[in-house]
Amino acid sequence: MIALIDAVLAKNRPQFLLGIKQLELPGHRVVVDGADAAPERVDLVIGYPKSLTAEKLLALLERGLTYVVLPMAGVAQPFRELLLSDARFAPLQLYSFHHNCVATAEMAVALLLAAARRVVQGDVALRRGLWRRQPAHVFSLRGETALVLGYGKIGQQVCRVLAALGMKLLAVRRSAAAATVGADGVLRGAVDELIPGFASVEVFPPSALHALLPRCRAMVLALPDTGESRGLVGAEELALLPSGPSCVVNVGRYTAIDEAAMWEHLQKPGTSFGSDVWSQEVPLGASAAVNDEPLRVTQVEEHQFEQLENVVLSPHCAGGMGIDSVEDSRAEFFENLLNTLGTDDAPRAVDLHSGY
Repeated sequence: MIALIDAVLAKNRPQFLLGIKQLELPGHRVVVDGADAAPERVDLVIGYPKSLTAEKLLALLERGLTYVVLPMAGVAQPFRELLLSDARFAPLQLYSFHHNCVATAEMAVALLLAAARRVVQGDVALRRGLWRRQPAHVFSLRGETALVLGYGKIGQQVCRVLAALGMKLLAVRRSAAAATVGADGVLRGAVDELIPGFASVEVFPPSALHALLPRCRAMVLALPDTGESRGLVGAEELALLPSGPSCVVNVGRYTAIDEAAMWEHLQKPGTSFGSDVWSQEVPLGASAAVNDEPLRVTQVEEHQFEQLENVVLSPHCAGGMGIDSVEDSRAEFFENLLNTLGTDDAPRAVDLHSGY
């Protein structure tokens, strides 16, 4: 199999490129677009969605392209729409990586702890010489209920860690069985013995979301970008969270939360928000906007999340890019993909209609 690494990926992820070159890939040839001699045939291309334009994909199809690989978790809706927009793309099989699930789950828990215990506020105050031993609206996770939206590999890892912290766990998954009402009148989901004898999770379908929100002190989103997930959490949903301290965390796609609704929600005492994803981000490989002007995290000028003390901001780094163990896992995932494509052992290709 001949695999082509897109030039933008090779430039921005040299550690990944080095890891691939160190792999033993008998029967496969890996070339870098623009750096190595262009092969007559290309079976697979790996690159970022913005680089894999319609023109590039059509040109590669003429050279035998079968597999398109994105070196990241999840597939943004615009790229799926591109592949669905032209019948000539129908033969292509799309794959995305799942190498960084643990790293992303770690960030979700870190954001939750930082927001619930007001860690950033305490840090800023102490740097100013102010000792605030009892900050307002702090709450402990132990004994509280967490709701995880998106019970895939990331969501399950989040639940494992939160269980160790003593939290009760609920989750929403699109494929979950219908919920039932128990003898006590409480809505019940299917029980997943995530860690037998230690941690179990009640898993519900999306239709149960409104009934679950009043029961949870913390909500973690680990959702892909799909038509069903866009705007899933809005003003109505946020209003259903219990009174008193509460926290929402997002390590999925920013589109799942209505930004304006979240801004209004955060004006209420006791609310907090930790997020790794934002509606406005710097281009890949950059650290600031054009002319080195700081770039705000949202496109609406009035929504200055950076100014809110009850918000913990993270610059879309939950996936652990650059961390040795994560990059090793990325290279190993690619190696396994190359060695199993076309067999029953291959990872499941992305369903362009469902989004994952």
